[in-house]
Amino acid sequence: GEVYVFHRGDAADPIVVFDAEGTYQRSFGADLDFGNEHGLRVDRHDNLWVTDNGNHRVMKLTTDGDVLMTLGIKGQAGTTDDTFDRPADIAFGPNDELYVADGYGNSRVVKYDAEGNFVTTWGTPGSGPGEFDLVHSIAVDSQGRVYASDRENNRIQVFTADGTFIEQWTDFARPCDIYVDADNTMYVVELNALVIYELKICWMN
Repeated sequence: GEVYVFHRGDAADPIVVFDAEGTYQRSFGADLDFGNEHGLRVDRHDNLWVTDNGNHRVMKLTTDGDVLMTLGIKGQAGTTDDTFDRPADIAFGPNDELYVADGYGNSRVVKYDAEGNFVTTWGTPGSGPGEFDLVHSIAVDSQGRVYASDRENNRIQVFTADGTFIEQWTDFARPCDIYVDADNTMYVVELNALVIYELKICWMN
């Protein structure tokens, strides 16, 4: 029930923790030397995952800020299996697979297994199926389908777990954040419209 805020600014600690009523509990992260705080997710095991798109890395942390895993190489932008270029977000598959939205410098999704071993990647710059213009957020439903917010193309693209294109949803204005809960309800934040949509994901098998 704790609330974690990952923020930029002059405060000493970039991660601040509140209780459910908004009362300050603790803060940490100054020693992690973030280049640009961007995204924070909590996995089903209560690990924190933060995307530092200034230093091209994604970090797995305990709820007290101890580093458990780092994906990417600090300060090194790239397109290899172990580097990113300003990543934006991370999501988790049903078996703890990791999906990184490597969206600002690169136009791709990168998949790793639960231990951080590279599995596959997909996406190139453009506006066609499987192409991206800023993969800004990513989410996975209970069946393992991957949803990528293709922000500057004003759409969400849907893929299989291995990156095969399924379809696209084009009824959005710069979707910048998506989240899918355990009941397959999706929440979408639009940047331009300043609204949040609640959608129920329904698939015919």
